[in-house]
Amino acid sequence: MANVTTALLLGATYDGSVKHCVINYALVAAGVGLHTVPEASPVDQRGGWVPLAVVIAVLQVSLWLVMNAAGVSLVWSALYGHAFAGTGGRGRPLRLALLSAGALGLVYYAVTFPPVTTVAHLLAALMGAGWFCGWRSIEGRKLSA
Repeated sequence: MANVTTALLLGATYDGSVKHCVINYALVAAGVGLHTVPEASPVDQRGGWVPLAVVIAVLQVSLWLVMNAAGVSLVWSALYGHAFAGTGGRGRPLRLALLSAGALGLVYYAVTFPPVTTVAHLLAALMGAGWFCGWRSIEGRKLSA
């Protein structure tokens, strides 16, 4: 049990890195804001983001336990992919600012971390975008039925 607890603690805290905790948890908060703050989120784009966040968080924690990974960057990457798919990057100033923050996060980690990190971030963003498209398709079928 101690190994699991240690893996969870190290994974959630980026092995104790305050800098990475601040960056990544701020990006998670901004990603949630993209889906919940009316000035940043179009009403028709909010659906489906909570189940996505739960699924990707479970995946993230699984990686902490199995691969000794650290952090929550898959969560914010997926949320940003979901939000971007909903608008194609268009929107109000707050929305554009929050999307820009996510893009800066991707660039920062692409430059400062190994390429596998960038691949993971991009795959999570694609998962978020795909989730949005799939959710919209399901919602569309429900409305037309």
